[in-house]
Amino acid sequence: MLIKKNDLTFLDIPLHALPRRKFRSKYYKFIHPNLDNIEEHLELNIVRKGRVRFIKYLVQNESKKGAFTYNYFRLRELELDAANQAQGRTKKVIRDHIAAEAFRRLVENS
Repeated sequence: MLIKKNDLTFLDIPLHALPRRKFRSKYYKFIHPNLDNIEEHLELNIVRKGRVRFIKYLVQNESKKGAFTYNYFRLRELELDAANQAQGRTKKVIRDHIAAEAFRRLVENS
């Protein structure tokens, strides 16, 4: 996934202030798959009928980690992609790597 890259905004405290034992759930704003129980924060609902699939993520109990994860990892885009495919829409792919990267930057900065 190309979302995090060098970004550190998902940390709850600045990198330089992290203690020596930094692999703890409390230091991450998002749901960490190795440290958190995902179902406590997000519920994944999938309905499938033949080739048609709908996806919906629901934040559980107003979880801050659930909401942050949903927004940070752009899970709404996955929901929309599934809905578009269910309606027969195809996803347009830019095959030229340089053009695709330029388009991605343009979308992120808008």
